[in-house]
Formats: sequence, C-alpha cells, structure tokens
Amino acid sequence: MGIDRDNGAPNEEEPTKDLGIGRDLLVQGDIPAAIKHLCRAFEASTGDPEAMSWYGLALAKGGVDRLRGVVLCEAALRKAAHRPLPELYHNLGQAYLVVEYRAQAADVLRQGASRFPEHEGLMRTLVDMGLRRRPVLPFLSRRNPVNKYLGLLRHRLLARSQKE
Repeated sequence: MGIDRDNGAPNEEEPTKDLGIGRDLLVQGDIPAAIKHLCRAFEASTGDPEAMSWYGLALAKGGVDRLRGVVLCEAALRKAAHRPLPELYHNLGQAYLVVEYRAQAADVLRQGASRFPEHEGLMRTLVDMGLRRRPVLPFLSRRNPVNKYLGLLRHRLLARSQKE
C-alpha cells in the first residue's frame, strides 16, 4: 500500500497500478522493469496470491533468483486454493518451464486447463509444449493402427463438439 502524497493517507491504488504495469512490462519482455514494479506490488499487497504469482514469474524469467520465483508461484497457487485464478496456474507452469521442470509444468498446466478450459494462455502453452494426449488404448503402442484410428476419431469428435 502506497502513501498518498497529498494527505499522507494510505493509497490503495498504487499496488494495483504497480501490478498492472509490471504485468504489462513482463508480457512485453522488459523483465528488469517488471521486477521493480511487481516487487513493489508484492511487498505492498501483504500476500495477495496474484501479486505473489506475477512477481514469482518475473523472478523466474529474470534469471537472478529463478527457484525463489518458482517457490513464490507455488505458494500463490496454494494460498488461493479456495478460489484460484487461471493466471496462477499459467504463471506456475511458465516458471516451471523456465527452470526446465517440464513434467511439473505439464501437470500444472493440465490442471489449470481442466478447471479453466476457456483460458487461452493455458491452452496455448500446452500446445506450444508439444504435449500429446494419451493413446486411446494405453496398453497398445501409439503406432498401433487401432490406436491411430481411435485417436483420429477422438480428435474429430472433440473438434466437432467444440465448434457447437
């Protein structure tokens, strides 16, 4: 919480403003400036999961303290377990990818995508990772013609149901 320069009273808008600016800078790739704004938002927010998650992602991408960034993103998702935001899953997944924890990234992104299927960032990141669905019949090899045919059929049915 910042201090209003006019009357010395606490200003509720500054952490929110820093969070928004920091988020925009991080998306644009200006990580040092993003870290500065997100750090201020995090420190002023007294444990807000959203500010914690964005600051953690900035730290992970900044390369200075990547593991601390991952820990902050994990803590943010745990803290908001009762009302998680899709960004918390997405940020943690991205932080895991930065530190090359692909399996954990895939797990958390899938969890987020199952809870928030409309969130484009989660879905895009999963696609960008090149993850494939499990074979329809896991006891057969992926190359088995039965699995191939059933996989094509599943893909077409899912695509058709999403169009409707």
